[in-house]
Amino acid sequence: MDTPGCGRYSTNKAGMDGLDKQTIMQIILENSKGSKFYENELRRERLLHQQIEAKLRQIRSLTPVMIQNAEHEASVLFLIPVHTTCLIQPEVRYMCPAS
Repeated sequence: MDTPGCGRYSTNKAGMDGLDKQTIMQIILENSKGSKFYENELRRERLLHQQIEAKLRQIRSLTPVMIQNAEHEASVLFLIPVHTTCLIQPEVRYMCPAS
């Protein structure tokens, strides 16, 4: 059963070992329906799903060429020199990905 707005409740608390998580979620859902808290939780959950869907659409729209260009651009960024703030003996380091 889908219990919107109740995804963040935890049954991993003291004294709750062995209890049915689904039953607990159903009780919480039934007792909080119509409250401002419940409506806010539903709103936040809808917003989160919209954001996820938007990101997935954006990812699906990427072509292999676009991904390859972005990977190349990122690899070039790792070779940009990073200067320290020491003016007496400036040190140049290069950012390299961990191997």
